[in-house]
Amino acid sequence: MKSVLESYSYIFSYWLFVWYLLFIFNITKYNPKLILQFALLHNIIVLIYQMLMNENICANGIFICGMIYLKVIPLYTIKDTKVNCYDIRVSVLVYLLFLGWLKIRNKELFEFQLNLMREFVHTSKRDSPTTIVSGLMNK
Repeated sequence: MKSVLESYSYIFSYWLFVWYLLFIFNITKYNPKLILQFALLHNIIVLIYQMLMNENICANGIFICGMIYLKVIPLYTIKDTKVNCYDIRVSVLVYLLFLGWLKIRNKELFEFQLNLMREFVHTSKRDSPTTIVSGLMNK
């Protein structure tokens, strides 16, 4: 059985949130704004898919809350910051590190993303949560 922390490490949103916290507390100078914007766009697309596939309004509401806490609020707090070419390079590097982490753990990105969306759509049929959102759904 895999640990909950190991499961969470597969979710790129959590990586970005940690990066955001490091930026806000001046532990890193690299701004996650651009990649957070792309991640928010991705989440909106996933949300539309889930709304079309999932009649569970509560599940979609919890997903929206997760988007607000992990993407919208961080983006709002850094909306006036500037993104430079180093931030873009680090964003690409962090994404490549994430892809490398998935590869080391024998996960394929596209398949992993599809499975994650399917798990969310069919949350009520699951035994153990993979994400915080699906964990809340099972409570």
